Amino acid sequence: RRVHGDRINRIIEVHIMSGSDTIVLLSAERVKYTISKRAAYASELVKTIAEGDSETREIELPNVKNEILARIVEYLNYHLNEAFPTIEKPLRSNDLEDVVSSFDLKFVNVDHETLYEMIIAANYLDIKPLLELTCAQIACEIN
Repeated sequence: RRVHGDRINRIIEVHIMSGSDTIVLLSAERVKYTISKRAAYASELVKTIAEGDSETREIELPNVKNEILARIVEYLNYHLNEAFPTIEKPLRSNDLEDVVSSFDLKFVNVDHETLYEMIIAANYLDIKPLLELTCAQIACEIN
């Protein structure tokens, strides 16, 4: 019975994720990411496009590489259940570990090229919390 119940739960989950509560984001390489609208609407760009045309089910993001969009989707999904970090300015510490959660710290602990691409994508997508987080990482590295 438990297996049957788990199967039903998966079917319900797939049904929920395939409904109108989701949107598909397409990377520059045309890789598709299905994400809940609630998570995606952290991006003011996505929100504006989707709300401007209620028939929109896919949004092309030609300025966001696949690798970066995958990371952003991970970030947005995580922050569906966890509040975005509040980053005080000026930074109260030169160590980002004192300012953000371990998830956010690990998220921005990447090579410089990836970090800069995430900054550009966060700016393009207008995701203020991600832009603040990535810029805070750069500020900490400079200090």
